[in-house]
Amino acid sequence: MSSEPQRSRSMAMGNARSGYESPSSSDSDDSCDTIRVSIHSGRATSSTAVSRAGSPHFGFCSDLDDEPSSPLLGPTRWWDSDSGRRRRRRDAGFSVVRRVKRRLARLARHPLVPTQPVTILFSLVLFALFAIILTLFLIYQLNPDKEALPWRSYCALQPAFPPNNFYKLSPAGVFLGVFSMDSGLERRMFVRTTFASHERSRVDNGTSRTIVRFILGKPRPEWERRIQLEAETYNDMVILPISENMNNGKTHAYFTWAARHAWVPPPLTPLPFSYANQTSIPPPLAAHDPRPQPNSPPDWVRPDFILKADDDSFVMLAELEGRLRVEMHAGLNEPTSYYYGVPPPVEDPLVYWGYLVKNKFMGGEMYGLSWSMVNWVAQSEAARGLTRGAEDKLVAKWVLLHPRAGSVRWKSDHCWIYDHPKAGTVYSHGFLFPSEASRVRRQLTNADPKKTSSPPSVLNTFSHSSVCTFGSRYTPPSPNLTPMQSVEALVEGSAMSRVGTSSHSEDPSLEPSVALQRAVNKAWMEREGRRARYEHKKLGGTVLVHFIKKNEWWEETALALLGGDDYIYSKLPSSSGRVDPGNQDNKNRSSDVEPSSNSTRQDKETESRTPIIITTSTTGNG
Repeated sequence: MSSEPQRSRSMAMGNARSGYESPSSSDSDDSCDTIRVSIHSGRATSSTAVSRAGSPHFGFCSDLDDEPSSPLLGPTRWWDSDSGRRRRRRDAGFSVVRRVKRRLARLARHPLVPTQPVTILFSLVLFALFAIILTLFLIYQLNPDKEALPWRSYCALQPAFPPNNFYKLSPAGVFLGVFSMDSGLERRMFVRTTFASHERSRVDNGTSRTIVRFILGKPRPEWERRIQLEAETYNDMVILPISENMNNGKTHAYFTWAARHAWVPPPLTPLPFSYANQTSIPPPLAAHDPRPQPNSPPDWVRPDFILKADDDSFVMLAELEGRLRVEMHAGLNEPTSYYYGVPPPVEDPLVYWGYLVKNKFMGGEMYGLSWSMVNWVAQSEAARGLTRGAEDKLVAKWVLLHPRAGSVRWKSDHCWIYDHPKAGTVYSHGFLFPSEASRVRRQLTNADPKKTSSPPSVLNTFSHSSVCTFGSRYTPPSPNLTPMQSVEALVEGSAMSRVGTSSHSEDPSLEPSVALQRAVNKAWMEREGRRARYEHKKLGGTVLVHFIKKNEWWEETALALLGGDDYIYSKLPSSSGRVDPGNQDNKNRSSDVEPSSNSTRQDKETESRTPIIITTSTTGNG
């Protein structure tokens, strides 16, 4: 028995000399691993280790990972070091996963964690409510429009329009592109039959150089035939060579097209601008285009301004052209210094016009650029690289990239551009006319505090509206209004708009419904005529009403801004038998009317009485 170990050692030494590796030596690493596992598992020894106790490798078990840089081990083999690092990373990842699992298991055993189906469902409902409340809170915090804008202060600070020398200025050439899409036929027909052609929108010859066109992208295949027929029928549609979109390059494509193909009727006297000599044969006229003026040149010229508008915007063309006319002549009327008797060359106007939002950009409902700026946008590589994103903000970036950005005039109109009264936005208030704007101006300057259209409690509230309240859905002052009375109730500062907030129970014996109806009839007879609302001027009122999302709203806007009578003479008997003065503009009245002794009969007569109306010609709108 004692000779066996000696024989084993002699065989091992013989194998070493001959270069032969014993099979037992190949298992030495496994033996070491087995020993380590046994030690860490808490057992004193391992059966495998005991069976190999006589192995010469037992006493020299070594791990390269433990001594990666030991000089006694020689150079480290690359496969051994990489495998060790991978093993450590894998062990570290498994340890993190195990810790997470242990904590989740501990959390699941918490007494407050639901385990039954009813409690789980109840917890999910609570979580959903929390998510909804959190979302609404974030929307509110991130929404910059939390309160109505102080439109009254805007109107008080803005001077009355038009200026004294307005009618001495030649009209401006305006090309208005109304953005539409293939399915918007109904809205296009609204535009064609209302502000694009109505005499109260165009007002005399002031818009003799104003053109309205509809701007569309490529129609969808199922709409292509109908769009072609519509374009041939009305001659007022432009199909851009891009797919229909809103914030993916349509505005830049429109300005690029306009720089090449936009033309307007010529002025009677040529203007001293660089583009005045560019002419073209007149295109086929649309039904709403202005007719050629006598003695005007035959060829059309480049427009002075190119504007973009949404199809939910109602534009008063004469008011728009009037504002742009003043801006076009602003540079021409400035004093210039002559050099050796030679006048300096006239520079083209650089104007960026619209409704300025947060002093950053003009609102997308309508904005415009002067011709020179549109021509630069069409040719600029920098502007061509900025075509994706909110289109109104991109236009402001183009303006800032202009080589003469410091000379561009940013002109904004905060008083006469607003949203529909029923829109419920921060830009919403009643339909505004110059007479109410003058009352607001006097009210805020305390010039005539007794003749204000607002109750005393809101004299200093710059955002007050007699028609609507921000954050609340519009409610008519009476449920039994006629269509024209409901439109009158949407007029800012009108007596009809204050019926619901004023005290109309003059006789305590009357029922509330009868008293309300009497107040409605009185407010209807006290309404202002168009000439009174425009203060006997032709211009000076609303330029644009935006956010007209319903066809009913469009018709209300058309009736408010284009309808109505120039003069109104009404009779309203009072309880004392005297004629109520009513409207201050009704100076010629008939004799007093005898009141009826029976109040019920009087109410019926008052409800059925129609005011006597005298309508003058609307061609010279006032």
